[in-house]
Amino acid sequence: MVNSSMFETMLKGWIKSIKDAGFDDPTKEIIKVTVGGKLLVIQLYTEEQWEAKNSKTVAQRVLKNIGLDKVADYTVYVDGIIYLVEIIKK
Repeated sequence: MVNSSMFETMLKGWIKSIKDAGFDDPTKEIIKVTVGGKLLVIQLYTEEQWEAKNSKTVAQRVLKNIGLDKVADYTVYVDGIIYLVEIIKK
């Protein structure tokens, strides 16, 4: 795979391309791309969506408070919005 900063630059480009194509909310789209000969399936979340997805039970909230909650694979900042990136399939 490519290095982290290059991948983050690619993510920003994909998000901007989705927005330029007329999709206002890229978090509603599943991104499928081939990088280094491998198919990646990527889901984007805003911070609020990430919290709702990963903090559903009391146990999960406790784990979050001690730092054991699920961490996004990447975080990118595009057009004033922070997107948390989860790679669904590598």
